[in-house]
Formats: sequence, C-alpha cells, structure tokens
Amino acid sequence: MDVAAELQSLRDLVLAQEARIQRLQHNLGILQDFQTKYDEAAAAYAKAIEANPKMLSPYVTLARIQVRKRDWEGVNKTVAAFLPLDKNLIFPEMSLHQAAAQYALKNLPAAEASATAALNPKA
Repeated sequence: MDVAAELQSLRDLVLAQEARIQRLQHNLGILQDFQTKYDEAAAAYAKAIEANPKMLSPYVTLARIQVRKRDWEGVNKTVAAFLPLDKNLIFPEMSLHQAAAQYALKNLPAAEASATAALNPKA
C-alpha cells in the first residue's frame, strides 16, 4: 500500500470537489441575480469567493450586485480584494465600480484615480 500515492489521490479529489463547489455557487448566484434575488445572489457569490479566492468572476458579479444595491462600502471591499488578483487587467470595469463607490462616498481624488486606472488599464 502506497500511503503517499493514496494521500495525493485524496488531495486531488478534495481539490476537484472544491472547484466544483465554487462553480456551482457562482452559477447559483447568476440564477438568483437573474431572478432579482440580489441578497441571495450576493451570498452565493461570496461563498464562491470563499471556496476559491483566486477565481475572478465571482468578484465581478458580486461587485455588480453591490453597485446595483448602492452598497458602496461593499464595492470598495470587493474591489480591494479583487485588484491584486487581476494581474492581466482583464476586468477594467472593476476600477469603474470602485470609482463610482469612491465618488458616492465623497472621496473625489480616489474616484478620479480609479476612473483614470479604468480608462488606461495598461498605463
């Protein structure tokens, strides 16, 4: 009996299940968002992020809901966690969400900086 191989097999199985749970939570959030169940959708997206903090799409969809609900503190928190992960600047809209939140919270210099970052993502 090769204990190391058995442990690796179990570890691979657990990781596959975690990835599946993350995708299921994100898809559940999309369905609830479509049904305008925004609180439930936000909770599902948060669970997806918890299951896999490196997956970008749940952050984006969560931020969109937070913008829709005008949860500006939530937007700032979500975007702050997201930006270091988006190394290739795939989602410049997140900087726009952050700019809207900062503007709503009366932080005009930060809002201007975020808007500039969104408009010039590779600069």
